[in-house]
Amino acid sequence: MGYVPNIRISDEAHKKLNILGRTAKAEQGKTQHQVVIELLEKAINEAYNELIKREARKVNRE
Repeated sequence: MGYVPNIRISDEAHKKLNILGRTAKAEQGKTQHQVVIELLEKAINEAYNELIKREARKVNRE
């Protein structure tokens, strides 16, 4: 799993990720950074999949 140090996110998003990271850390025995990276990867993958679906709908309409 890679680490991308220069991702910019809002303060509010950062706060939420920290809370989620601390909660998941206690539950899963992972470090907070591991959990936050996994959450970011999941969000990026979901956004990418949604983008692919939108593009497919555009192509089908044309």
